[in-house]
Amino acid sequence: MPLIERTFAALDTTRPAEGRPSSNWGDSRIGNMMFRDFRPAAVLDWEMAALGPAEGRRGVDDLP
Repeated sequence: MPLIERTFAALDTTRPAEGRPSSNWGDSRIGNMMFRDFRPAAVLDWEMAALGPAEGRRGVDDLP
């Protein structure tokens, strides 16, 4: 079996169980938030927002 087929087969067998979808906001940084009295009042820049697995959000949080 070629490498790519073995890779896809391994990914299929080790896929995590699906949980509840969570909101994934692709550009969550301080510059895209508005504050009132030092508390978040609004979030901006939602073009990269989507519902998806919580693991997807975790991957973006780890980026520099």
